[in-house]
Amino acid sequence: MHLLYIADPLCSWCYGFGPELSKLLARHPGARLDLVMGGLRLAEIERLARQRSAGGSQA
Repeated sequence: MHLLYIADPLCSWCYGFGPELSKLLARHPGARLDLVMGGLRLAEIERLARQRSAGGSQA
Protein backbone atom coordinates (compact mmCIF):
# COMPACT_ATOMS: atom_id res chain seq x y z
CA MET A 1 0.00 0.00 0.00
CA HIS A 2 1.29 3.45 -0.91
CA LEU A 3 -0.23 6.46 0.83
CA LEU A 4 0.25 10.04 -0.24
CA TYR A 5 -0.70 12.45 2.55
CA ILE A 6 -1.01 16.07 1.54
CA ALA A 7 -1.08 18.32 4.58
CA ASP A 8 -0.80 21.94 5.62
CA PRO A 9 1.32 22.54 8.75
CA LEU A 10 -1.00 25.41 9.75
CA CYS A 11 -4.20 23.37 9.39
CA SER A 12 -5.77 22.07 12.59
CA TRP A 13 -7.62 19.36 10.63
CA CYS A 14 -4.26 17.95 9.51
CA TYR A 15 -3.05 17.75 13.11
CA GLY A 16 -6.38 16.25 14.14
CA PHE A 17 -5.94 13.48 11.57
CA GLY A 18 -2.57 12.47 13.05
CA PRO A 19 -3.91 9.83 15.49
CA GLU A 20 -6.02 8.24 12.75
CA LEU A 21 -3.06 8.15 10.39
CA SER A 22 -0.99 6.48 13.13
CA LYS A 23 -3.67 3.82 13.61
CA LEU A 24 -3.81 3.18 9.87
CA LEU A 25 -0.03 2.78 9.67
CA ALA A 26 -0.04 0.47 12.70
CA ARG A 27 -2.58 -1.77 10.95
CA HIS A 28 -0.51 -1.76 7.75
CA PRO A 29 3.14 -1.85 8.86
CA GLY A 30 4.42 -2.37 5.33
CA ALA A 31 2.66 0.70 3.98
CA ARG A 32 4.71 3.41 2.34
CA LEU A 33 3.82 6.95 3.38
CA ASP A 34 4.88 10.00 1.40
CA LEU A 35 4.18 13.42 2.90
CA VAL A 36 3.56 16.50 0.80
CA MET A 37 3.41 19.77 2.69
CA GLY A 38 1.16 22.38 1.21
CA GLY A 39 -0.08 25.73 2.32
CA LEU A 40 -3.63 26.98 2.41
CA ARG A 41 -2.31 30.25 3.78
CA LEU A 42 0.70 30.85 1.59
CA ALA A 43 0.55 34.63 1.99
CA GLU A 44 0.74 34.28 5.79
CA ILE A 45 3.70 31.91 5.58
CA GLU A 46 5.51 34.31 3.27
CA ARG A 47 4.79 37.25 5.61
CA LEU A 48 6.15 35.36 8.62
CA ALA A 49 9.26 34.36 6.67
CA ARG A 50 9.91 37.99 5.70
CA GLN A 51 9.49 39.11 9.31
CA ARG A 52 11.79 36.39 10.58
CA SER A 53 14.50 37.24 8.06
CA ALA A 54 14.20 40.94 8.99
CA GLY A 55 14.50 40.08 12.71
CA GLY A 56 10.95 41.21 13.44
CA SER A 57 8.25 39.83 15.68
CA GLN A 58 6.02 37.00 14.47
CA ALA A 59 2.95 38.40 16.24
